[in-house]
Amino acid sequence: MTTDVEHTESWERAEREKDIRQGIDLATTLERIEKNFVITDPRLPDNPIIYASDSFIELTEFSREEILGRNCRFLQGPDTDQGTVEKIRAAIREQREITVQLINYTKSGKKFWNLFHLQPMRDQKGELQYFIGVQLDGK
Repeated sequence: MTTDVEHTESWERAEREKDIRQGIDLATTLERIEKNFVITDPRLPDNPIIYASDSFIELTEFSREEILGRNCRFLQGPDTDQGTVEKIRAAIREQREITVQLINYTKSGKKFWNLFHLQPMRDQKGELQYFIGVQLDGK
């Protein structure tokens, strides 16, 4: 019995490590094309950011330490349209992609138009693993 449990735990650990490697590969690929993006983990409470590209950090003026572990809500401000935010929340709940335009804010409080695309990333079994959020400064 112990052998079966150990085998199952070992297999699950190997699968999780494979998922992590795929996430890292994806982040590396996106980083090469120099896009503003984050990767979030919807399996964790509040869907926190687990990776932020260098260009996202530059766009938002936040440091990596200030970003990782947080939900993307910190980019919202007084002129962020809550109807658009609700559309994003619905897409997250329904695990589907969406593209919207909304006003976000940098750390210094500067507004920017964000053409935002949210893309769910699934494993081979079709289970949601991550969301990728790509931000285009819509100046």
